[in-house]
Amino acid sequence: MKTYNVRMRFYQYYYATVQAKDFDQATEKAKALGIEDCKLENYVEWEVYSIEEKVPRDLTAEEQAFVEAYLSGVAVAPREDVIRFLRADSEERSSREFYDSMSDVYTSICDAKEVWYAAMQFAKEDTK
Repeated sequence: MKTYNVRMRFYQYYYATVQAKDFDQATEKAKALGIEDCKLENYVEWEVYSIEEKVPRDLTAEEQAFVEAYLSGVAVAPREDVIRFLRADSEERSSREFYDSMSDVYTSICDAKEVWYAAMQFAKEDTK
């Protein structure tokens, strides 16, 4: 399965009744109204205006080391899931869909990554 970034616009249509001498004046008066002075038509429209495949990025050397350490020390999740977790950005990882797709191993990888990160931070500070 591939991942795509999809950008969409969402439209709701409102109408207003105004009194005017012509079309142009009616348009101007309607634009000057606040949304609270208009009535919602309950017509909603979605428009997709860009879609692109999200190409997986290469793992850094540190991330590759994490994968190997995870697989040798924890090994609850398969390699593909660990790599998928690391390639996802924080917004994607925090989405419900992502969690649901990895629910049986998500916590294991997440906890291991937090321990790994803390150990790396400690090691970096210790070498200063």
